[in-house]
Amino acid sequence: MQPTLAIEASQSNALRLTENAKLNGHRFRRMNAAIGGGRGFARVVGHRHEKFETVPLERREPDAVEQITLDMLAEQGLIDTSIPVVVKLDVEGVEIETLKAGRTLSTCDTLFICEEHGSDRAHSVSRCLLEVMVRV
Repeated sequence: MQPTLAIEASQSNALRLTENAKLNGHRFRRMNAAIGGGRGFARVVGHRHEKFETVPLERREPDAVEQITLDMLAEQGLIDTSIPVVVKLDVEGVEIETLKAGRTLSTCDTLFICEEHGSDRAHSVSRCLLEVMVRV
């Protein structure tokens, strides 16, 4: 069974996640980082969860976290690609970049679950999953 890894870019939400893990007997691993399209740094901006946005940065700045890719998680052994993987993405607007940087996972037994924003009438995230990820 694949161990659960929860990754949270928002510092305040990461603190809640840590408390949640403690209350649940540490049944899941957690990481305060941003998932994105490449290695670097990112900051989450916005005043309410439904208005958060991930902003990639050139260098580390105050309140920034490390940005990593899905494939980097596999390379670091945090995701075991030899067994089925479920990836649930809610990455504040960088879903497509994140999916494209997860090519290794797309060739494995992986189920991707992504949030589709109602304001995107083109359904860009779903189209990426169907048109780009399926062809890998």
